[in-house]
Amino acid sequence: MTNIRSIEIPSWASFISHIDELSGGLKEDPWFRGQPEDWPLRPHLLRHLRRRGITDAQKALAIEHSATNEFKRAAHLYLPPTRFQLLAGAEAVGTGLVDWWIVMRHHRAPTRLLDWTLSPFVAAYFASESPVEDNRRPPGVVWVLDLGALRATMDTTYAAADGNTRITDKHMTSLGAPNDLLPLFHPMPTERMLAQQGCFTVCRNVLGDHGEIIGQTTPTALTRLLIPDQVKEEFRERLRQVNLTGHTMFGQLDGLGRHTEETVAILADRSAR
Repeated sequence: MTNIRSIEIPSWASFISHIDELSGGLKEDPWFRGQPEDWPLRPHLLRHLRRRGITDAQKALAIEHSATNEFKRAAHLYLPPTRFQLLAGAEAVGTGLVDWWIVMRHHRAPTRLLDWTLSPFVAAYFASESPVEDNRRPPGVVWVLDLGALRATMDTTYAAADGNTRITDKHMTSLGAPNDLLPLFHPMPTERMLAQQGCFTVCRNVLGDHGEIIGQTTPTALTRLLIPDQVKEEFRERLRQVNLTGHTMFGQLDGLGRHTEETVAILADRSAR
């Protein structure tokens, strides 16, 4: 995505300044995505498909269908009844797939959804993680998306032909589905989704690469903030000060485990000074 603006961030203060600048004067609040490395804006399912050279939409849809059904068959063992009622209601009106994909993505299953957040600080949390391998020190990335600009492009291109409500099972499973990139929220978010202020983009084309689509259609809507590895230490300290840790972001014992690992990283940072 060579046509996407990139800015190197030398400090926490610089990050705050750029977030303020990029958030001003927009029709809608921006969305953010944090990554510990500069990966493409590509959903987890598409990464599997690209790795294995699958470029045929029919094959991709079949894989997605099988994976979704595999998850659904066993989900009743773990999900509360109220969640099933919500999913059943969505299926009844023909929008069950995207609701199931949100639940799947929440539990780390590969889907065509790409995770975003409404909070730049949540994005910074995910961008500030450093690999533990001594020989790898990649920069973290916080993506800033002008959602209003992207929405306007997609609505102008696709709404006239397909209507304003384009997130339906029929739209999502069409072999001829276009690169229509749409925002998505869950109507009944979990505690973790609320803590992380989570949201998603979804493409009607199962093979749609979200970063490539934005870069080709609305490149000015996207900015990449690069956080060098040596700056991540300051980010980890600042985020701990405002109580953005694994414990608060994830909850339960998994979150406590992440919180403890982050504590090790911060203590090691201080000892190495």
